[in-house]
Amino acid sequence: MSDPAQRPLDWGIVRRLAGYTRRYARRRNTLLGLVVLRAIQLPFVAWAMARVLSGPIAHRDARGTAAGVAGFLILAGFTELCFVFRYRFALRLGEAVVHDLRDDIYAHLLRMPMSFF
Repeated sequence: MSDPAQRPLDWGIVRRLAGYTRRYARRRNTLLGLVVLRAIQLPFVAWAMARVLSGPIAHRDARGTAAGVAGFLILAGFTELCFVFRYRFALRLGEAVVHDLRDDIYAHLLRMPMSFF
């Protein structure tokens, strides 16, 4: 038998917590968009690096190498900028949901009869 304290996460709890994000739909949707964008960017960064290495660097093209490295740095910088904003949106959304959960718990406790305490 497994320990009840170690049971797997229940999908009902996940749905309930996801319900708390409805109030912050714009923030949540922006975060999901940034997650998808970053998932696309990371393989693209690896592809761009391989393309610069196998293209202008392999052919000893100085002008092409400079342009390729500049393009790669711009892409890498944009990828990191998206990461920073994804991180910020995730933190803000998490704090807002935790705040709402605490408000609901406090409101529930205020409705409880004295015999509960």
